[in-house]
Amino acid sequence: IEKYKNKETKCNMHCYSYDLEMAKKLTKKDITLGIGGILTFKNERQLKEIVKEIDLKYLLLETDSPYLTPEPFRGKKNEPQNIKYVAKKISELKEIDEEIVLKETTNNAIRQFNLKIVV
Repeated sequence: IEKYKNKETKCNMHCYSYDLEMAKKLTKKDITLGIGGILTFKNERQLKEIVKEIDLKYLLLETDSPYLTPEPFRGKKNEPQNIKYVAKKISELKEIDEEIVLKETTNNAIRQFNLKIVV
């Protein structure tokens, strides 16, 4: 990352599952963290703490389909429609409305990937 990341380069850590210290270092470099179904797993503690601590502007929702299906469908094939369970868990952990999570993470994805949204 140090070798290739600069102000013009956008970077996202897919399926982030490392620790809080690294998350803080990455987000200081304006790197986003992909958050998926792991967040909903009952025994997952580290990622839940990271989501609580890291500003929402650095989080992206991801499915990692067909893997890492969120609760309550863990063990089954993951589908894009299941991303709502990840958003719901983020809203619970951050104690904010789910609509805010959906709006902000959508805006994060638009910025991160230079998406052109047509309504």
